[in-house]
Amino acid sequence: MNTLTPSRSLLSLALAAASTLAGLAHADDPGVTIYNAGPAAAAAVNSYWTSERVANAKPMPFGVVKGDANVEGPQTSRYGDSILDFTSAIVTGSAKSSPFKATGKLFFTKPGIGDFQCSASVIRHRIVVTAAHCMYSSDIGFHSNWLFIPAYNGTSSDPAVQRPLGSWSWAYGIVPSNWLSTGGALPNATDFGLLEMVDQTINGTATRIGSRTGRYTTAVGHLADTHVTMLGYPCNISPSGTCGELSRADSSDHRTSSDANAFEYGSDFGGGASGGPWIENFGASTTSTGGYRTPNAVVGVSSYIYGGSNQLILGASQFNADFTSILNSACNNRPGNC
Repeated sequence: MNTLTPSRSLLSLALAAASTLAGLAHADDPGVTIYNAGPAAAAAVNSYWTSERVANAKPMPFGVVKGDANVEGPQTSRYGDSILDFTSAIVTGSAKSSPFKATGKLFFTKPGIGDFQCSASVIRHRIVVTAAHCMYSSDIGFHSNWLFIPAYNGTSSDPAVQRPLGSWSWAYGIVPSNWLSTGGALPNATDFGLLEMVDQTINGTATRIGSRTGRYTTAVGHLADTHVTMLGYPCNISPSGTCGELSRADSSDHRTSSDANAFEYGSDFGGGASGGPWIENFGASTTSTGGYRTPNAVVGVSSYIYGGSNQLILGASQFNADFTSILNSACNNRPGNC
């Protein structure tokens, strides 16, 4: 294992106490890592996220590739100027049922700026996937204080309703080296990152997050031509205005982008949905038919908006060899992660 120094200085980051930047990479691993070591550090993250901070966390905005238009307000058409069809719906009532409950809301701090929220999902026993831009910004470096709340329901202040599967702190994070070297420019081949979540003691037993939520699988190289179900917490279509409703968009209508590994599908999701999973064969049984048969396979995560007048597009980086490399690193970080 070699210790690498990223091209941007990360030593000046105001990271949470006990978080240590490793900057580690392997010959087959393009990732850069960060650690949150020990029970005290995990407890500090949980203590940081008071109900007030959760309520006031801002939605992480999507990057805009062209133009200056963001998605604002509920959309009444099922396609925009791009003519990429989609359907969308609020599915909060299903948020704590399978397979929706492996998706949730990710809270974090951008040091020196404030608290934010993205979306994320469970893909291995302890591993959550989100967007790299929800973990690392070129002008700041790594974010901090990640807290994942699966099946989040922000329409209620009752913890039993709002956080039916608990709140989970982080122990380890990794993003691809390419995300750093490209400065996070969009479209990007690698706008994805991984977090290892800390186990919780439930009924006297150490429990991994995947045992509480279930977990999706993943597929590499499938995003170029498929049907996806996008899940997340877009604030622009939140009926309550809390950004607290889980939403779903479905589309198979797509186009390529200026990056060979990024693809754009029809959607009306706005800020808050960043990092949410794009799932192939969502809800399907093991008897799926067609060329791609694996049920509930995450093939990308929400990355950017294609700007311009009423485009109604979301872009995502296709899971590729870089994703496989950082996933292998995350799996190997601790026995039982995957």
